[in-house]
Amino acid sequence: MITSPFGYRQWDDGSTEFHKGVDFGAANGTEILAISDGVVNVGTGCEHNYPKNGSCGCNGGFGNYVEIICDDGTIILYGHMSQVAVTNGQRVKNGQVIGYSGCTGWSTGFHLHLQ
Repeated sequence: MITSPFGYRQWDDGSTEFHKGVDFGAANGTEILAISDGVVNVGTGCEHNYPKNGSCGCNGGFGNYVEIICDDGTIILYGHMSQVAVTNGQRVKNGQVIGYSGCTGWSTGFHLHLQ
């Protein structure tokens, strides 16, 4: 289920922000699968895997994340993972498990941020 679409969104305090990705609600630890073949870059080290008010800026706010540099040059980012299952420079295939959903980084609930 989409919990936050691409585009402008309004926060509880009335401020707005442009959301560059799509958020998909997912239970903590749900497998995240690659949607394309490519080579990965990863960001890890964020241990704050719980809902918060946006105060965690780990890895630019994405928390634990995987970027796939697709064969056509497109870059896909998967953010807020509880755990990353791949390593820097690893080649992945469409459908391969690359990590597990979580709430790391600037996140108020368990989900996958796809950008």
